[in-house]
Amino acid sequence: MAETLKLLVLEGAGPSREPRERALERRVDRSATLNAIASSGVKVRHDSGGRLVVIEAQEEAEKALLERLPGARLVPVDSDVRDLITDLDSNESLFVEALKIRTSKSYREAKSRRKIGETPEEQELISAPDFRGDF
Repeated sequence: MAETLKLLVLEGAGPSREPRERALERRVDRSATLNAIASSGVKVRHDSGGRLVVIEAQEEAEKALLERLPGARLVPVDSDVRDLITDLDSNESLFVEALKIRTSKSYREAKSRRKIGETPEEQELISAPDFRGDF
């Protein structure tokens, strides 16, 4: 995995941890979090919508981000998050499983060997008519 990719773990930001009445406040907090990420010069690569965000950042940007987000942690993107966070909600669990697949050696090797346009779905898209009337 690229050394600039890290998993940002945001403590206390999970959707199932606050009462329903605070939904607007959660959106504001989430917006502030995403603004802090952007203003730190960090790029978001994948977002669970909860406490887990895959980011791409240089070391200086990582430091700036952690200063703006107290309580946040940066861990290697291929680390086992289940050991770090015991109370993952269903969305976060699915995100972790997908991330585990994306960071696996076999997936990365298969992705590097893939040729654009060779899957049946891509072939169908390429051969589809341009206009609806051409069906």
